Amino acid sequence: MYKEAGQWPEAYRIAKAHGGDVVPKHIAYFWAKSLGGDSAVKLLQRHGLLNDAIDLGVEKGEFDFVFELCRLGAKHKLPEVHVKYAEQLEDAGDFAKAEQFYLQANKAREVVLMYMHNQDWDSAERIAE
Repeated sequence: MYKEAGQWPEAYRIAKAHGGDVVPKHIAYFWAKSLGGDSAVKLLQRHGLLNDAIDLGVEKGEFDFVFELCRLGAKHKLPEVHVKYAEQLEDAGDFAKAEQFYLQANKAREVVLMYMHNQDWDSAERIAE
């Protein structure tokens, strides 16, 4: 009810009191997403949930928001998020974009294996060199 009304502090308070371990993390994630930018990062840091929110966003496939959180408050998580996004792009068949994100994470080996798996020998050789 509080979530639907946009009363995030109350929703979080109730989730924290009665929602176990998982529900408050989800509420904090949605609350932060409603804020965006620096405000989202500050909120999540205040509650000690920035890394949890990043992991949750990756699970949901909401990479735009996750990259924003990483860029503003958790640069150390960027390589991990780049790999997860690259894996999703690879699964979707967008190999060129997956290559870009694997390389941003310094994972050239994964790019070579991706191209080998898809029998794109020229691209695999190009990356291997």
